[in-house]
Amino acid sequence: MRRISAITKVSIGLVALTLSLVTTAQFLRLVPDRFQLLAEGRSRLCETLALGFAADAQLGTFFPAASAARAVVARDPDLLSVGLRTEAGEVLFQTEEHARLWSHERVGDATLSHIEVPIFRNEEQWATAELCFRPLVPASPVWFVHSPVVQLLAFLAVGGFVVYRWYLKKILTYLDPSKVIPERVKNAFDTLAEGVLILDERKQIVLANESFCRAVGRTYQSLQGRAASQLPWLNGDGSAAVMDLPWTRAASTGRSPTGILLRLKGDQADISYSVNASPILASGGQPRGVLATFDDVSEIERQKLALEEMVRKLDESREKIRAERRADAAGHARPAHRMPQSACVLRSSRAGVEAGQA
Repeated sequence: MRRISAITKVSIGLVALTLSLVTTAQFLRLVPDRFQLLAEGRSRLCETLALGFAADAQLGTFFPAASAARAVVARDPDLLSVGLRTEAGEVLFQTEEHARLWSHERVGDATLSHIEVPIFRNEEQWATAELCFRPLVPASPVWFVHSPVVQLLAFLAVGGFVVYRWYLKKILTYLDPSKVIPERVKNAFDTLAEGVLILDERKQIVLANESFCRAVGRTYQSLQGRAASQLPWLNGDGSAAVMDLPWTRAASTGRSPTGILLRLKGDQADISYSVNASPILASGGQPRGVLATFDDVSEIERQKLALEEMVRKLDESREKIRAERRADAAGHARPAHRMPQSACVLRSSRAGVEAGQA
């Protein structure tokens, strides 16, 4: 199971605090309630239209109020229809679609979408103004997602987490990483002859001892917070850039690779290292970082190359000597093949000398 990073935990905590503050402000009425504001606006609109109908009722005509109601329905997208109904149930006036929209609700069941306003004439209730509004919350099983408070909390949860995590990741990069490692620990590592690096979970350098800084020609401050893979590492033979670094392997597998030969490209000359890496585990066995040691084997590598060159030259000399011996052997073999003819000549000469002496 992948462990949650400290930055993620802090971001979640900040999001929870932010949501708690917003919820508390909503409970204390410090944040305007959209439903309440809409209800108050609809109530004022109903009162205005009801006063118009009441004034027209005194005059015995409904044309001015009816014209005003039609104009309001045409301009206000939330107001769907308006009607005027007497106590006897007779419809005196209604806009389009009012009969269909108002039939969905029981008469006398006033809600924020279906509002009834009594109309009085001569101090007696004479009729009822019926106003049908668009529902504040759609009729669906997930109606709560349309609530402004829920939408605000969801936006703060997602947006706040992203912003908080980005900000913490940025700001922690600029903090002094030397505070993570006590000074006495760094002094102890500085006494070692071999180079030492302590890397965090992101493979960034937290500590570099004096031996490593001196070998690579960099200051301790310039190495802090930098990814160790950004250094110009090469394969042991210097052929190409190395991809599978020992500390990356140690962090991913939890094992400790040893004796890995790497070469660090330098300005003047390359440095050969024998690298050992060991994961730093938390109490639960989760990797928290890597400890890597660098043993400078540049002189050994140079002697090894010199020895290989000497062996190569000896092999060349041996082959040359063998070739010369084969050539000499071939040269001595040719007169030996002519020995019978030479013997005949010698015998003839010797016979002639003996005949002369006789």
